[in-house]
Amino acid sequence: MEFRRLRYFVAVADAGNFHRAAEQLRVAQSALSRHIRELERETGIALLERLPRGVRPTDAGRLLLTDARRILADVQQVMERTAHMARGDLGQLHVAQNDIAARNRTVRDAVREFRNRSPGIGLEMIGMSSSQQLDALRDGRLDAGFLVDCPAEEKVFDHHPIAADRFTLALPRSHKLAARSHLRLADLADQPFVCIARSVNWQPMARLMAACEARGQPLNVVQEVANEWMQVSLVSQGFGLGFVSRTMRHQLPDNVVLRLVRDLPVPMRLDLVWRRGNASPALARFIEAVRAMLARRTPARPVQRASDKRR
Repeated sequence: MEFRRLRYFVAVADAGNFHRAAEQLRVAQSALSRHIRELERETGIALLERLPRGVRPTDAGRLLLTDARRILADVQQVMERTAHMARGDLGQLHVAQNDIAARNRTVRDAVREFRNRSPGIGLEMIGMSSSQQLDALRDGRLDAGFLVDCPAEEKVFDHHPIAADRFTLALPRSHKLAARSHLRLADLADQPFVCIARSVNWQPMARLMAACEARGQPLNVVQEVANEWMQVSLVSQGFGLGFVSRTMRHQLPDNVVLRLVRDLPVPMRLDLVWRRGNASPALARFIEAVRAMLARRTPARPVQRASDKRR
């Protein structure tokens, strides 16, 4: 049974007349009559009673009319939902964030604004380390992730930079080095350190430790932990010093301070990362929301006039 014939049947039954129904449908009356005959042949029963001045549904026709209207309404709803999904108004997204992203104001505001403006999109935010996110993005368990340092060598990913960051040294406020605003790596000789565990596979920490070893001063790691929250907690309890991201500066225990180590510049970058080729309209809308928030937060550089350049 052709879906079109159900629509034609409902139009004829509602109009009570082939001529009016044909005008409403913008089809030839002869073609409309042929489709109704075919529908009656398929069902094996007369659906319309022909009257001198029109038609009306038979008992069987009235039963079919009720079901046909429901089917047409359901199909119309499906078509509307499909159109909304194509525009990115509906859908489901799985997005992860690491601890650094959870502390980033731009990320928080972009996610909140996206949810307010796109209520038809179900957004699940998941806490994951950067390495876990990359694995989940590779196998399709995530649509996007806020993580540190999208690997440039992996062409499977696209990304958008969110914020630059770098390591700073966390130490107890009572420590003798805390009185100095800036330190050098040599100042940290023989100091005990609390570090992110190698098993976490956090690449920035691996780069930091490699940089220390390259300068002839490997870190004296006395304890490994799973995240920066545990790092600063153990620093506050006197277990040792710890290199943490600068984003921790607003969420430190009262007895912990941060100091810059001048000759240990190990940068890191928070990125929004997604799998290249993901054509989800909902994902495209999410990425655009993050980019728009970044554009509002990033001050425009003043245009330099030619006269200024000559000065």
